[in-house]
Amino acid sequence: MRKSLMFLGILYPLICSGDWWITTVDSHSVGGSSIAIDSSGIPHIAYTRCDAGGFFKYVSGNPIDSSWTLEFTHDSSSFPNLKLDSKGLPHIISENGWYIWKDTNDIWSKEKVRYEIGSGWYYHGHSLVLDTNDYPHILGVYRNFDLPPDYAFLFHWYKDSIGWHTDTVDTVSNGIDNISIVIDNENVIHIAYPSLPGNYLCYAKKIDGVWDKEVVELYPAGYRPWIALDAYGRPCITWKTNGGGLKFARKNDKGWEIEMIDTAGYYVHNPVLCIGKDNNPRIAYLFARTHSNGDLKYAWFDGASWNTTTIDTNVFSPTKSKPKIHYTFMGMEIDKDGISHICYDYQKGAFEKYAKGHGPHIGVEESEEFRVKSLELKVYPNPFTTGVRVKGLGVSEGQKVNLKIYDMMGRLVEETNVGLEDCKIGESLPAGIYFVKVQEFKSSKVQRFKVVKIIKMGRVR
Repeated sequence: MRKSLMFLGILYPLICSGDWWITTVDSHSVGGSSIAIDSSGIPHIAYTRCDAGGFFKYVSGNPIDSSWTLEFTHDSSSFPNLKLDSKGLPHIISENGWYIWKDTNDIWSKEKVRYEIGSGWYYHGHSLVLDTNDYPHILGVYRNFDLPPDYAFLFHWYKDSIGWHTDTVDTVSNGIDNISIVIDNENVIHIAYPSLPGNYLCYAKKIDGVWDKEVVELYPAGYRPWIALDAYGRPCITWKTNGGGLKFARKNDKGWEIEMIDTAGYYVHNPVLCIGKDNNPRIAYLFARTHSNGDLKYAWFDGASWNTTTIDTNVFSPTKSKPKIHYTFMGMEIDKDGISHICYDYQKGAFEKYAKGHGPHIGVEESEEFRVKSLELKVYPNPFTTGVRVKGLGVSEGQKVNLKIYDMMGRLVEETNVGLEDCKIGESLPAGIYFVKVQEFKSSKVQRFKVVKIIKMGRVR
């Protein structure tokens, strides 16, 4: 087993796309990724490299210089699913059944969880969670295409102080597509899975050793479900419909409340669901209106209605002849400050990318009708070692603008109001990358705003 520490290239550029900061993690051929955020807000990503026969990498982000540190690679593995335990240590399950983890001594270990059950059986899909004791629970599907009409078993592997155990969640005659698993504070397992070909969407939870199963939606339901629990422990599920749309369901006392979130698309794929600090759902998903190009989109409920936005464009190409969309997977997690972090494969599996946004700090509150891009903001020197001067704000006599500085995690670190005169900022900040945001106020409304990246270097001794 290899353990290496290196930087993936030199500083990858950050791109500001609306309310999102986007950067490249790896510029080689990739396919299939998963993300987890530690208690400090640092992103950790596991993703597949499709070259050299296929292997996966595990990297962690550096909020100071936007670089990514390679911590582990595993050969002959793909489509890793990543979780961090209560100590912030990584646990990974790969599609070929390897369960891999790092202990408190920085030692990586692995076990083969998946086993062969006979000729003609194909392992399809997997999902990982950790319980309150940091023991793994793994969900996986075996399908047999030679037993019409596509016979399938849904298995649950779990570990305790004794060792590994296995039980069967369900047996479906029409096959099972990708699955999703989550665990609550009482260590109750909750699962979402579809029957193929989209006949119905199922939900199951394990109570006192028995699986309680129910149908969320009958035909035509859809595929690729993702499950999460809200603040009250109620299951929430998102999935792609057969007709190219995106749905969301939350269970209440009366049953499942189902909503159509996005539609009129040629293709929706691989939705990922998280519940925000406000107990409202957020969904990242791939969406194509034509056969040629598809975008990474983001939907959120604000307490009254659903909203959608595009994070990145031309992320995949869902052509009928070569459906590359099937190799475009992603992950999403929300940190303790309410900021969404997303990893995803870009442009037919050519790049691994990372986006951060839609949090209480980074989100832009200005209404579109008040945005004017002519506001000037000049900072010099940049990079700087002591302080940076701000000039050319373009305001009128007597006007003031509000100036805020955010760090790479979206936290507000400095704020002031300035006018026509030059001002000096950032003198008390440690070395790192920051974002200066200025916005002009008039009649209690935001008239103009501008964001500039600044870099503070450490002093040379």
